This record gives sequence, C-alpha cells and structure tokens, in this order.
Amino acid sequence: MAVDRCPCAAYCEESVTTEPIAVRRLRPDEAAAFREIRLEALRSSPESFGASFEVEEAKPLEWFAERLSSFEVFGACRGGDLLGVAGFGTYSGPKLAHKGFLWTMFVRPHARRRVSVDAWSRP
Repeated sequence: MAVDRCPCAAYCEESVTTEPIAVRRLRPDEAAAFREIRLEALRSSPESFGASFEVEEAKPLEWFAERLSSFEVFGACRGGDLLGVAGFGTYSGPKLAHKGFLWTMFVRPHARRRVSVDAWSRP
C-alpha cells in the first residue's frame, strides 16, 4: 500500500524512522490531502464519526478548503507522510472562551502507536 505524501512535506524531514513527528495547522490549499484522509477516516471507522462517508464524499473540494479556513485542523507528519489529522475548536463567550474541544481525530492504521499524545500537544 502506497503511503501518501504529507501536505507539510516541506516542513518535515525525509527520514521516516528517526525524525520526530511534526504537527502543524493545515492550510486551505491543502484541501485535497485533508479530503483524502478525512474520507479514509469516515470509510474505515464510520462508528467513530457523526458525519458519513457518502455525504462528505459528495462535497466539492472547495468545501474542504473552507473547513480548513474556518476551523483549526492540524496534520501530523513524519518523513513526508501524513499520519493523522485533528480538528480543534474553541467556544465563544466570556464564560466559555477558555475552553476548547476536539471535533475530529484520525490516525492512519499504519501509524497508530507512533503518533503519541505528546506529538499533538507540543506547541
């Protein structure tokens, strides 16, 4: 199975085994990579998501770009491989603005046990 190139390959080292995982916010121009991993997540783990594969597969690429513009979506990559994504949101209002929530998270099966909580939580 071929492993997809990470949209943040320019920011990641090419060594798959020795370099740490790099996590950064995905940009709207990386919508195709986000769409691909999002659909993989919905297809392989439908019980884990409120959204459905069939509905999101029908969405145009611009819809995914808009999600990347409107929400904070982070990609984890190592050696140019996109290993996972996580979407983070914050509440609004004076009593809730200090709280956030994880609205989506998926790590490709081959990368599980490699992408640790520490990788997502580093500044």
